[in-house]
Order: sequence, then C-alpha cells, then structure tokens
Amino acid sequence: MTADATKKQPPLLGLLWPHEVPLLAVMVYGVVFQTSSTLRGSSWTVAWFGAAILAGVVMLALRCPDEWRILPNKAFFFTLAAAWVAMFTFLGNSTFGYVDTNSIFAWAFDIYTAPDSEAEFALLMPFVVLALYWWRREELVAKPAGTWSPALLLVAAGLCAHLLGYVIQQPRLSYTGFFIGLYGLTGLAWGKHWLKASFFPFFLLVFCIPGGGTDWLTLRMRLLVAWIVAGIAHLGLAPDLVRDGNVLMDGNRAYAYEVAAACSGIRSLTALLALTTVYGFICFKSLRSRGAMILSAFPLAILGNVMRLCFTIMVAEIGGQGAGKAVETNAGFVTFAVAIGCVYFLGRWLERFEPKPPEPAPPASPAPPPTGGARLRSAPVFSGLVLALMGLTALLICHIKSQQRQGEPGVKTQTIAGSHRLEVLMPRSVPGYTSEILTNAEAVLERQLPKDSSYRCLVYVGEDKTWMQMTTVLMGKDRSSVHSPYICLVGQGWAIDTQHTTVEPIRMERPMAYDLPVNKLLATKQVADANGNPVTLRGIYVYWYVDGSHYTPNSKLWMGWWLPRDLLLHGLLERWAYISMFEECLPGQEEATYERMKKLIASTVPEFQLVPKRGG
Repeated sequence: MTADATKKQPPLLGLLWPHEVPLLAVMVYGVVFQTSSTLRGSSWTVAWFGAAILAGVVMLALRCPDEWRILPNKAFFFTLAAAWVAMFTFLGNSTFGYVDTNSIFAWAFDIYTAPDSEAEFALLMPFVVLALYWWRREELVAKPAGTWSPALLLVAAGLCAHLLGYVIQQPRLSYTGFFIGLYGLTGLAWGKHWLKASFFPFFLLVFCIPGGGTDWLTLRMRLLVAWIVAGIAHLGLAPDLVRDGNVLMDGNRAYAYEVAAACSGIRSLTALLALTTVYGFICFKSLRSRGAMILSAFPLAILGNVMRLCFTIMVAEIGGQGAGKAVETNAGFVTFAVAIGCVYFLGRWLERFEPKPPEPAPPASPAPPPTGGARLRSAPVFSGLVLALMGLTALLICHIKSQQRQGEPGVKTQTIAGSHRLEVLMPRSVPGYTSEILTNAEAVLERQLPKDSSYRCLVYVGEDKTWMQMTTVLMGKDRSSVHSPYICLVGQGWAIDTQHTTVEPIRMERPMAYDLPVNKLLATKQVADANGNPVTLRGIYVYWYVDGSHYTPNSKLWMGWWLPRDLLLHGLLERWAYISMFEECLPGQEEATYERMKKLIASTVPEFQLVPKRGG
C-alpha cells in the first residue's frame, strides 16, 4: 500500500480497509472464541492466540506505511524474535504439574483461561501495547534507527533470568526473562532512542505475567471489604448482619455472602492498575499526576467491591436470598462501573494541575533511513551473537537438568511395580479407628498430578462415627504437584475463613518430644439437608510440608528458598511431601474437632513421617 493510499478515507464504515478485515477476523477469533475455559489445555488455543497477535503486528505495519518503510533491520529483528519465541516454546517451562507442556506460553495461557482466573485481562494487553505503538509511531522513528550493541546486555539478562527460572522451577521468572530479552532485541535492532520511546507501551506487558504470592494482599483486602460492608449494613441497610472473618451472614445465619478472592478486589485491582497506568501515561505528563492516577487503583478497587456487596445485600433484604445470590453472581460489572466512573472524574480533576502544553510544532516528516550502511552491516554479527547466546543457554539448561539428582522423601514409601509412582506407607491400623483408601479421590489426583507424583488418601472412621480424611502428596521432579489448599478447598465449594487461619504447634512424643508446626484453616460451606433446608458446615483443614531433612508449615520458605538453594548449590532436588488432614463439623464444634485431629496426628504421623530423626 502506498503512502498516498493511506491518506484516503477507509471505505468500510470509515474504519477498515478491505485487506484488514481478515486480519481483524483472526484477532477476534483468537481472543474471543479461543480463550474459553472449556478449551483449556488445548495447544490449538495457544496457536490461535499467537496468530491473533501476529495479525495485530501485520495490521500495525499496514497502518504505519511511512514509518514501516524507513524502519531498518526488519528481517534482522523478526528472525531473532522468531528464534526467541521458539526457544521459550520448546524449552520454556520446567514445571509439568497442572500443565504438561514445554511451552512457557501454554503455561501462562492455562492460567489466563482457568475458571475464575484473576489474570484473564492479560489476554488483551498485547493488543493494547500494539495500539500504543501505533499511537507513538512518529516518536519511535523521530531519530534514525540502527543497531545498538549495549542492548545485548538486556538480551543476556533475559537469558540469565530464564536459565535461573528454569533450573529452580520458577516459570514466572522465565516469563519475565522472555519479555526482558524481547525488549532488548528491539533495542538491538533499532537503537537507544527506540528503547526509550517504547518503554511505556512495552512495560504494560508486565501485566501479562501471572501474579503469585498475593495471598497476603488478598487476605487484607477481603477483611477490609467485609469490615466496611458490615459497618455500612449496621447503619440501616441490614442491622442484623453478622460478620465472621470474611463471611457476612444474616442474623439467623441462614445464608451468607463470602467476600471471596474474586470479590476482594484483587482481580479488579490488577485490571484497574493496568487501566490507570495507561490512562496516566497517555493523558498526563507530570510524574505527580501519573503517580496519583496509578495509586488510585487501590482505593477504587475496594470502593467498587464495597458498592457491589452493599447492592447485593440490599437486593437480598428486599427480594430474599435467591435474588441476593443472583445479584452476587451476575453483578460483577458494578465493581468496574463504579471504579471506571471514579477514574474518569479523578482524571478530570488532575487535569487542573497539569502544566499547559506548549504550542504544537509543525509536523515533522519521519527521519530518513540510515545511510552508508555502517550500522546495518553489524546486524549479521549481532545475529550470530544472539543465536550463540541462546544456544549456549539451551545447552546449559539441558546439562544442568541432566545433572540434577533427587533427594530422599521425608515419608515412608515403597516402589510400585511398573510405575514411576511410589506407594506412601501411611498407617492403616490406628487404635480406635478403621481406615479406608479413598479410591475416587486418588483417581482425581492421578489425573491432575505428574506421572511421577505419589499420593495416598485415607479416611479414618472413629468408634463414634466421626471421620477424618488424611492425604499425602509426594512430588517427583516437579514442585507444582505440591499444591496450595486454596486450590482444592475452594474448588470444592469451601470458603476459607482467612481471619482464623493460624500456624499452631502440635505436641509430638515420638520419635522424640517436639512441636510439629502446622497450618490450621477454618472454612465454611452451605449445603442442603434432606428437607432442602440450608445447613452451615465448618471444615478444619490442617497441613504442613516435609522433605528428607526439613518440616515446615511455610510453603514460601521451602518453595522460594530451600528448594532453589539446594538446586543451585548442590544440584539436589529435594522431594517435598504435602501432608493434610480434614474434618467437617457443625458450627460451635470446631475446638472439639481440632482436639480430636491433634490426637490422630500425634498417633499416625510418627508411623510414616521420617523427620525429625532421633539424634538428628
């Protein structure tokens, strides 16, 4: 397409050229129809989404014909970018727990499309970045572009981050390395000015990295939202409302509204952070106004969720439980409607403090392409260096992984003929209890966990007909098989009462006297009895972690420090086990139930847990 052609009005609805329609169709199909959770796990969904991003790049080039024409090193950049993407596709993901794939993109895509995902908005960020590149197209080519050797440091940093993330099984670090290196490749191809001018659009890709370790923030936001809503309700909206941690119940405790993670503001907070960041950088020049706009995402996320829950309670007070539940399920738009309205009015207010823009200068023509070929001739050299660095990184990854050895488990096991799994030898005979293997639960674990993960799931039934479920999951070569209880409990419909979640010691007398620190979770679930009446159940969930030489209730300690440390320093992959016990009870029976669980733990754990060791 010539430059003169682009000056004409596009013929289709004043927006699109005919040749852009198929590109747009690919983008819409890849984003809208291939990101459903029902297609989760299919490699084709990732391929279609990649095609949608590629179509967006092509459309960007067609929309910027003058800038595209003078941009040098296009073949150089896109060849290296394709090799970079291929490396992270075939040697990008080191964990195979819930997503059995070598691709870091498939790993991330599975998180984006998971049910109730808090990161689904990340699917839009690449297209937002492309749109912002189009918006800043003149600034990007305002100075002659050419290869810039210092950008190799960014590429090397991305490879180092990926190497480290792959070896210590931290895929988020590898994904971060992918974006750092891709940013470095743009600077290597088009220079220092390009890196500076494109930093803001490219920075938004940080929102594509799935968040982790936000439980502490979620907890505080959930409690804050519940506390604010309860205070408002007591002013007249629902005077008999009872708050129990993050659960709000009517006066008779007949039904409840849980301030769950989806309602806590953490999901809307991340999306609002992206929105306010884009708004702040586009509309404001001063750091003060940009900072104020970005920071406003935190109180606005809280405000939006408070308004949503208050509206839900009001509807329930007028129309009954059914109406309230319907609003609670379907009124998520209230959170964003309130927040986006507040963002708009805050932006108008901040405009009053912005300095007046200077008089617009006459439009400058894009810079001519570099002449003489001095910079362009260095492209083959840089191509060789980047490909050599990538090849060396791949060889190091394969070598280090081949040299790693597994540590001994911290629980008793025996081999299973013809299987990569081990049999965890939890005690079947306990005084006062009968036991049974929960085959259905183990069948679920077999479908979800890697093929070398091991497990045992037993139910202990007491003489008084009370029962407790005890489970051990032992990792193989993949730490992600040792999962968080927030996955399984919430997935089974339990609302975790994070206010009453504690770390408590259980006194053990064997093989020596010591205190076993455990996490104790309280959870709530509503079920219907035989007559269809709602019944509130309480669940007590106790869990901890153990390997061949350690035991701890802290997942971040072993997963974020002990395991990476041992892998890096000794090439030793410690084989961690996740031990848990669960029992249901009625409200008011929590303490008696927990005491019973402590006694059973004290009886069973010394029979199969190998640490601590006497004299060790």
